[in-house]
Amino acid sequence: MSFRKSGSGRAVRGAPVAQQVSRSTPQASRSFGRLETLAGLRVETTSRAFDLLNDAPPLAGLPPLEGEADDRYTDLFPSAFLTLPIQGRSGSNLRASYSRRISRPSASQLNPFPSFEDTLTIRRGNPALSPEHTDAFEVSARYKYLVTVTPFYNRTTSPIRRLLTEGTSGTRVFGLANLDLQETYGVDLSVF
Repeated sequence: MSFRKSGSGRAVRGAPVAQQVSRSTPQASRSFGRLETLAGLRVETTSRAFDLLNDAPPLAGLPPLEGEADDRYTDLFPSAFLTLPIQGRSGSNLRASYSRRISRPSASQLNPFPSFEDTLTIRRGNPALSPEHTDAFEVSARYKYLVTVTPFYNRTTSPIRRLLTEGTSGTRVFGLANLDLQETYGVDLSVF
C-alpha cells in the first residue's frame, strides 16, 4: 500500500492496497450421545506492505512517519461449539461456544497523511496499527424456540481506538492507536 500527498495537501493512495491473506479452515464434527460438537481451526497468513512516497508531516501527539513498512504474521483461530438438546422439550437446548476473531485496520485507518475537517480539526491514520484479536465465549439456554438467555464474555487484545490530542493554536488532532486490552461481558435476552 502506498500513500502519497497530492499537490492539494490531501492524502491519496499512490498504489493499490498490497495486503494478502491466505487461509485454511479444517473443521470436524461429532456426536457423543445427544451432545453435538463442532470444532475448527482457521490458519491465516497475512502480508501487508506500504511505502510512503512522501514523509508524513509530524503532528502534535503523533510520531513522525517515513519510509517503508512490511508486516507479515500468521494467526490461529480456533473455534468450538457444543449443543445439548433438552430431552422432552422440543426446541430447547443448551449451547456453549468459543471462537477467536480478527479485525484488521482499514486502508483509511492506516493512511498517515492528515485530513483537515476544518481549520481546527485534523484526522490522521496510523500505519503502525496492529489487528485486533478477540476471544469470544458464550453460553446459551433456549426454551421451546421462545426464550434464549446468552451470557457472554469477549476479550480483545490490541483494540484500535481513536485518540484525541491538543495540537498547537487550539487544533485538535484525532489519531488512532492500539490499546492493550478491552473486556466486555453481559447477558443477551431474546424473546420471540
